[in-house]
Amino acid sequence: GKGLAVALGCHRQGAAVGLVLAVGNAAAPDALMRQLQQEALSAHLVRRYPGPSGQGAGWLAADGSNAILTFAGANALLDTAQVAASADALARAALVYGQFEVPQETVCAAFVLAREAGACTVLNPSPWQRIESPLLAQTQVIVVNEREAWQLLETADPASSDWSAAVASLWPRWPGGLQRRLVVTLGARGSLSFEPAGHCEHTPAPCVTVR
Repeated sequence: GKGLAVALGCHRQGAAVGLVLAVGNAAAPDALMRQLQQEALSAHLVRRYPGPSGQGAGWLAADGSNAILTFAGANALLDTAQVAASADALARAALVYGQFEVPQETVCAAFVLAREAGACTVLNPSPWQRIESPLLAQTQVIVVNEREAWQLLETADPASSDWSAAVASLWPRWPGGLQRRLVVTLGARGSLSFEPAGHCEHTPAPCVTVR
């Protein structure tokens, strides 16, 4: 899913990446393990669970926007015990990334260990769920798409209002220091990065050929 895609992308850019993953017992996990081996990505923190692996399918909505359907599968079984077993790797990380294909309490446990070791924590709360307070307090960077931003900021449509005013309402309920960042991805329009002091930086999207 999304976590694996991010990990693989970072690995291909030259970063040293460790994976804390849950997979099921079927043909798809076998193919995944072969791909990890081909990519030279370590699988020693990948755990197999009974039943199917998580799955996702991309659809095109009536308005032309992307829509993704997900089935948690083994992802729902990735628990805090597996995080505890990965504590040494988390303690060595410079950055720990999590998303909501796995339970929030699992992500929170990983972020607690990461913050104790001085690592940056990045959360992509997708598939969207409201971020519970304990996890929010352990998160330094939140990455959301435009629709998720509407829900996070509890406003109907930030795109039709003042982004800065909408984002300003987030900081008082998000514990942390000046290192916090909210990143909103806008597809072909690039992304916006907000910081508590009020600065906003726009990064244009690179031009790519879709194949």
